[in-house]
Amino acid sequence: MAKADKPPQTTGPASPKAPLSLRVGSVMDIQGEVVNVDYSLDLSDIVLSGGHKPFTAPVAVKGKVENTAGITTLSYIAYLSMDLRCDRCLAIFHKEEQPDFHHVLVRRLAGEDNDEFLVLPEGLLDVTETVVSDILLWLPFRHLCKEDCKGLCSHCGCDLNETTCDCAHLD
Repeated sequence: MAKADKPPQTTGPASPKAPLSLRVGSVMDIQGEVVNVDYSLDLSDIVLSGGHKPFTAPVAVKGKVENTAGITTLSYIAYLSMDLRCDRCLAIFHKEEQPDFHHVLVRRLAGEDNDEFLVLPEGLLDVTETVVSDILLWLPFRHLCKEDCKGLCSHCGCDLNETTCDCAHLD
């Protein structure tokens, strides 16, 4: 699935906070069957470390559930608009990302648990839970405003990206 420059217009629940579940049992049973996913999800209540709420706009989700040669997959792109706090200089910076996610859907597993598959015994896919889990696991642990961020002076606390200080030479 190709990434687009702009988020798609979304359809789905009237409220971005409404959960979305899809009955995909027929897709799992019929080769060539496809169900499109076009959904908007409000993640403004999610809090990251330090009490920061990064999601500044509803997340647009566009993708599909598809049965190809008897293998059912969920593939989608999440269009994220975030205000993140830099872990070096503590500045807030805006970032837009479009990660794509892929899952194989099965009704049951033959052996032990396997995180590579989404197990849907009743053929019901909780899109909201899947998207939230994927995004939270995808987010990097550390956020940088720029790769070469100089951070804060360990002595006086000034932002070394914006100024120099007299105590910087004490290290």
